[in-house]
Amino acid sequence: MILNNLKKTFPRSKTYYITSLSLLVGSIFLMDKFLSGSYYDYLQYHKNKKIEKNNAIEDLARDRIRKRKEEEEKLRKEQEQQQNKK
Repeated sequence: MILNNLKKTFPRSKTYYITSLSLLVGSIFLMDKFLSGSYYDYLQYHKNKKIEKNNAIEDLARDRIRKRKEEEEKLRKEQEQQQNKK
């Protein structure tokens, strides 16, 4: 009821809607420009940090596997040498 009374006393024209939409789009564009320098860099930094962390974890896992294989190979060679001595 209150809304209907407002519509009657303050009718909206096409210019009002076009202006409102233009201001909304303009403010979103300006906010995006403002944030592109800081917020998006912040997001990119943390994304890269997460990728680097995952790469470091994978590298450590590869190193552990490589060391384990080297140790197993050393043990196998030592056992073969001991068997050859007998």
